[in-house]
Amino acid sequence: MYSKLRANFWMTVISLIASLIVVLLAYATVYRVVIVSTSRNALIALKQIDRVYNEKILQTIPPKMFNRIPATVIILRNDEYKVIQDALGIGEQVEKILVLSAEKKIFDLNGEYFLKTQLKTTRGIIVAIQPANHIVELLKRTAGLFFIVWLIGAGVILFFSFLFSSRFIKSIGSIIKRAEKISREMEGLLPEEGLSGEMLELTKSLNKMILRLRNALEDEKAFSVSAAHELKTPLANIIGYVGMLRRWGLQHEDIAYESLERIERTAIELNDLVSKFLNLNEPIDLSKMLEIQASDFLNDYIDELKGRLPNRKIEVDCKADPFLKIPDGLLENILNILVDNANKFSPENLPIRIVVENNKIGVMSYGPKILEEYKEKIFEPFFRLDKEKKGHGLGLTIARRLARKAGWDVYLDISKEGNIFWIKFN
Repeated sequence: MYSKLRANFWMTVISLIASLIVVLLAYATVYRVVIVSTSRNALIALKQIDRVYNEKILQTIPPKMFNRIPATVIILRNDEYKVIQDALGIGEQVEKILVLSAEKKIFDLNGEYFLKTQLKTTRGIIVAIQPANHIVELLKRTAGLFFIVWLIGAGVILFFSFLFSSRFIKSIGSIIKRAEKISREMEGLLPEEGLSGEMLELTKSLNKMILRLRNALEDEKAFSVSAAHELKTPLANIIGYVGMLRRWGLQHEDIAYESLERIERTAIELNDLVSKFLNLNEPIDLSKMLEIQASDFLNDYIDELKGRLPNRKIEVDCKADPFLKIPDGLLENILNILVDNANKFSPENLPIRIVVENNKIGVMSYGPKILEEYKEKIFEPFFRLDKEKKGHGLGLTIARRLARKAGWDVYLDISKEGNIFWIKFN
């Protein structure tokens, strides 16, 4: 969006500068043509003068030769000068004329403009001074005309630039108003009709973002309802056990002990559930990165895992040994969730298998095969395929969210052997 405005600004500036350069070049061409054409007759006369001029027989030169042009003619030789024709009556000011005309072909002498034309010869430099008031007047009018033309061109350029910018800003204004309405009502999308180029791409991107935010809000609402339901059941149990204590617990020690035991178990379950809620939004510290070979990492991890699951056989299948650069502790947390999941659903006599490939690590579960229709649904919060198994249905949700915060992904592959959950690195 802003790149288009910036491009329009620079295009306008370049167009103005280019048009000014064209006008200046055109004026310079006219100037040169006028000066050359005016000087041509003078040069012809000077060449004739050079052919016939002889100081000893000067008096024999026909006067008509000097009348071809109304000019004052001077010969410069060895830092000396001689006026041989003074039709303009300025012969007495030769020194001043030579100073004024040293750098300019047209010069101002006592409020009058004159044009200097010179011819280098073997006997010196022959200089002709012609009146140039009419030339200066013509050039001034030409310059004024070119300036007017440039102003008109600049006005047209600025008009179209303003028109483009106004339409662009108007489009942005309509998008802002629509966005404000969407933010208030949380309904609808930004209109894409009548837009093109970057504005259309911007609007499409904003609409995608709105849809993602809306879906995220819907997911959060659904999560809140499910979380409230999950919390309500254990809280209701605690309230029920407290009621039992009040009614019979003080007189019956066995009822009091049973109630307290159940309250403790429920409180532990609640604590575990709240911990999982916190894990869903746990930030990842990307400043602490661990650089290690996958084989070295797994050797340490398997040693720890055997201590945690002493009765379960652990197998490792390293088809590759990639070099890992990972946030410290993150891979362990995700693997723990996947391994606990596999341990929960795999028969006790079968191993848990960890597979390593080029850019991913997987955990194989030999439990019941998951149907294709549930491949994505199992990653939704509180979704449980086997409601008889202990748990809240948050483990896989947490694993995927943690992975995606690091730019990875967690997904399921279903094979003949079983279900394998992959952690795919970026």
